[in-house]
Amino acid sequence: MLLHSIVNFTTPDLAKGIKITAPATGKVLNIAELDGEQSAYLRCGEGIVIKMEGHQVNSPISGTVIDIVPSHGKIIIQAKNKLRFLLQFPFEYTKFHGIGIQNLTSIGQTVGINQPLLHLDLFRMNQYIKPVYLYFILLDVTAFKSIEVFHKHVQIGADPIFSLVPKPVTPKTIKKT
Repeated sequence: MLLHSIVNFTTPDLAKGIKITAPATGKVLNIAELDGEQSAYLRCGEGIVIKMEGHQVNSPISGTVIDIVPSHGKIIIQAKNKLRFLLQFPFEYTKFHGIGIQNLTSIGQTVGINQPLLHLDLFRMNQYIKPVYLYFILLDVTAFKSIEVFHKHVQIGADPIFSLVPKPVTPKTIKKT
């Protein structure tokens, strides 16, 4: 587990790095700002949470669905460069067995950026859990210096949710023999 978060909220003009598209519409929050189970998510990696306002979750990247648990609202997508992203609703929603979540994909399926993954009935979901949060986590952060978040509210497929800033490459020294 990281001792400090690499997630930084900044302005769009200062953002640099690899831009990742918003997988859902809603208010963007730092996971650390939420009460309760956020430490379990932070053990998985680093990311943000979206307070859901829309009825769909789309793929933020092009890649392959490597894990899906529809009853938990959990999907893991892996890019060609092996980066893996977790999209998941709160753990407490698992006891409702996916009510209001319609899965639109399967394990092993190749998905494109902004391709629909889940269709949601937010009215039904809000009967069991309110508000509905979508956790969006980069599972392996070792190659990145920071995750720059530059919007407090995002539109699905239209706004970048964050930018991944790689660590500087250190030149390798050649030993003389």
